[in-house]
Amino acid sequence: MSEQWRPVDELLFDAAAGGWFALDEGNQRVAGVRPASLDKGLAMIGRARVATVVGRLRPGVVAVDVDLVGERGHAVAEHVAAWCRREDLWHCVRPSGGADGRTHVVVACGARREHLEAEVDSLRQTYGVSGRMIDVRQALRPLSAPHRSGPCPPPLGDPAAAARTLKAALKGLVRVARPVGAPAAPPSSSARRTPLAPRRQRARRALPPAWVRYLATGERPELSEKAKDSSGSTFEYLATARMVQAGWTAEQAWAAIASAHPEAMPRARGSWHRWVGRWNQAVMADDDHHGGVELSAETAAAVAAARERLRALAWSTSTRARSGLLTVGHTVLDRMERTGSLRVPVPQRDLVLDTGITDRRVIAAHLRALHDVVGALHEVFDPRKRAASSFEFEIPQVGDVSQTPPPRFHTPTARDLPPGLPRMAWPTLRSLPAEGGHLEDLALACQLLPSPSSPVTGTQRRTLTAILTGLASLGLVTCDEHGVWRPTGARLGEAARRRASEVLEPVRRVVAAERTAYRQPRHSDAWAAAHAAAVKAQRAKQAGWWRGLPEIERRRRSTELAARFASMSIQAQLETKQRWAERDARAGIDPRTRHAQWLARQGPDELARRAVKRAAHFRALPSPAQRATVHAWQTYRATWDIDRTPTPDAIPPSFQRRDDAFMKTAVEGIDQPRGQLPLWAIE
Repeated sequence: MSEQWRPVDELLFDAAAGGWFALDEGNQRVAGVRPASLDKGLAMIGRARVATVVGRLRPGVVAVDVDLVGERGHAVAEHVAAWCRREDLWHCVRPSGGADGRTHVVVACGARREHLEAEVDSLRQTYGVSGRMIDVRQALRPLSAPHRSGPCPPPLGDPAAAARTLKAALKGLVRVARPVGAPAAPPSSSARRTPLAPRRQRARRALPPAWVRYLATGERPELSEKAKDSSGSTFEYLATARMVQAGWTAEQAWAAIASAHPEAMPRARGSWHRWVGRWNQAVMADDDHHGGVELSAETAAAVAAARERLRALAWSTSTRARSGLLTVGHTVLDRMERTGSLRVPVPQRDLVLDTGITDRRVIAAHLRALHDVVGALHEVFDPRKRAASSFEFEIPQVGDVSQTPPPRFHTPTARDLPPGLPRMAWPTLRSLPAEGGHLEDLALACQLLPSPSSPVTGTQRRTLTAILTGLASLGLVTCDEHGVWRPTGARLGEAARRRASEVLEPVRRVVAAERTAYRQPRHSDAWAAAHAAAVKAQRAKQAGWWRGLPEIERRRRSTELAARFASMSIQAQLETKQRWAERDARAGIDPRTRHAQWLARQGPDELARRAVKRAAHFRALPSPAQRATVHAWQTYRATWDIDRTPTPDAIPPSFQRRDDAFMKTAVEGIDQPRGQLPLWAIE
């Protein structure tokens, strides 16, 4: 191989496009072997069946493949080179090997490609050959790679001069490709940085006192004895990391740096782009830190068993919905591993940010599909604590914990993968066995087949190849010369995370706006108003049905329901009343207001009758039952903040003449008879 031409190859071939493949000595593709880069492809040459590799040239660069032998081939190659010199285009002539006269002419033509193809077409007519004999192509064997049949002469010219002039030519291609008056292309990643958003969403809090003093006075905090580097850059990075951990945004942190003491953060203040690099390093370190939670053997075994149930459920799900189901399921189980808990909150908007699935209806459908199969979805949402409550997902413990599964390599979250990859990319990355495998084995392991017994089709092979090639371009998987794909265990790079964060930023803003609107008072929420109107209409419909019943039927139903409630235990009565109150609260009806309105509707005589009857019933109870009844009253009223004592206007005059002990018992006996009528018939 011509190692001197490696720098030229690095400029000629498009690193982002991928498209590398291997050829054997018979000029046939080596099945399943797809190098991730130029270096990996060159390293495979000579191993197994790999004789050489082929890649894709970058946009604006093409190769003229002259497949004529002898003097005819030399003449055509010289004609193309002379045309490039007249057009002042960078070019390189390389004997392609296999026979004398066969040549590759690599040309950085840019917008002049149509003119080059016209010139090549005239050469075909002049020499009377087909397009296969003189072809313009994008796929080419690197200049530093040998011919499949063995070594061949190196390209003509000086490789150092070729690399130097090619850099200038490629810069010229970028300028020519941009029309006059069009906006300039965005700067490179080194010149333009976008702050990453931390994966953990924290409420903003103050920095530790030592770092507050550092920003205010420039006095550096004391570092631990283990710290080997005490330079100014170290303190700037640590201060930035504290800002990330304190829940500050990049804009808030930069504002604090800009207004800090002159001796605090001087290098960061001098360059936004340099400081953003430090910020992104701190964010990535924070994302990779799991909080020191040591996973117990029981929890690890329960999560492993849940993953097996998830795989079984995925096989019974359509291939179209399988990627979303696996993404949501593994994300929830990953949260359990991070927290060390078998029951975790699963807010839909959090899952939007963690999975990249922007449709909450899809997430809700997948959570319902996981219910009763992988675990249990608990609807514990509290309408009175809208900002601090959500649904929760729980998986059961397993009985036998004889063996804990080994830890997996570092897998990025679904939202960290850049856009453009297929939907099954993240589940595939999670499912790759550490020992790797060929495409046929991986298609089964990654659940790309309709069923475990289905054969691998050509479409599925191409889909899996596209997924693995995309992951290989990120350095997450690798392919060897035998066509075995395996995970590398590498961490996703900053540039890839930045691209994914930029794509997710609009979704993040939408989620933040939705949460702000959702947590506002209900009267200002359009959705809540519409929901309340729908509930009110439904309740009116139910109340109309109740009023439409004959009086004797209403009385019979009321008596039956009252007897059913009275036959319950004291604890069952309390749970029933709590369930009714929670249903009222979800419908937008405050139980405290409802109780006060019911109390105000009672006439003095009716109030006196109920109070006397309840007091007599209370006195007839055994002492333990009386204590349990009082405890149930106190629990219910404390839960819903219901006044224990009615206003003086609500107490009949006859009650005011009673002794204090009887009054206390009678007033305690005043309660809403929720068990006598259905919820919608008590009004």
